[in-house]
Amino acid sequence: MQTPRSTIFRENAVKAYLQGRDKDTLPHFISLPMTLILWVLIVLIVVAGGLAWSAKIPVFVTGTGIVLYESGYSQSDRRAVALIFLPPEQASRLSVGLPVRIHMSISGPEIVSKIAGVEPRMISPYMACRAYGLDANCAALITRPAVIALVKLDSLSTATYAGSVLTAEVEVGSQRIISLLPL
Repeated sequence: MQTPRSTIFRENAVKAYLQGRDKDTLPHFISLPMTLILWVLIVLIVVAGGLAWSAKIPVFVTGTGIVLYESGYSQSDRRAVALIFLPPEQASRLSVGLPVRIHMSISGPEIVSKIAGVEPRMISPYMACRAYGLDANCAALITRPAVIALVKLDSLSTATYAGSVLTAEVEVGSQRIISLLPL
């Protein structure tokens, strides 16, 4: 006659162990508040990315120039005009009516105006000096071939600023903020 095999484990303990093995448990790496903070951070990154995708900033072309008298007016009614020398590779982006910010000097006035005319062709420094009757300092002002834009300066005193050198920024378009990221 065989005797039933006795086991060293209690029957209730074995059942509890087997039931516990059937349940799936996930590891608990971080606390609930930290999980919420990470989700908020992800949402903020997505919102900032959406703003960077949709927002645009202006693109400027910088050039140097000089203030001259505008021809065709009487001596008492002469108006100031700025000749702005811009890089020739930007010629296709220049057109009449584009906004221009002109800086006379660090402490001088800043003038906002529009392009009144654009020379149809590129011009050499020598030809620009001869064509517009610029003085001997012309070589320092125009250092390479350029495209010339004409800007009327109605708010400037012609007698005070004629011959002054200026820096100009022409707004030639806009680009998305996200394009500035090195991706």
